[in-house]
Amino acid sequence: MNRLKSFLRPYRSLTPDGGISFTLVIVLSVVAAFMAANIYYNQPLLDVIRQEMHTSEVAANFVTVVAQVGYALALFFVIPLGDFMTIYFIFGAMDTMLSGLAWNWMGWTGLGCLS
Repeated sequence: MNRLKSFLRPYRSLTPDGGISFTLVIVLSVVAAFMAANIYYNQPLLDVIRQEMHTSEVAANFVTVVAQVGYALALFFVIPLGDFMTIYFIFGAMDTMLSGLAWNWMGWTGLGCLS
């Protein structure tokens, strides 16, 4: 638990000489690799998606296009936010957006009556 608290606090992972620790470099490398690979996970499934959704090959391939364009837009717009906003503000904004999406999803699926 102490390790998690120290990871979440800003600048706690800096070494005495001002650099980041080797463990943090490894963690960030693994996270970056999974995020980059995430946009390619759907490609082997495109034929299954096409058959199950009864769509054309072009429409099924659009899934990959949207994933890659979304990744590029996130790199272009979201990453620079870290230069002039605190991590707590960014997480708060993301939490608010995801809560709104979950609220709307519950309304769209009819699950809103359960709450």
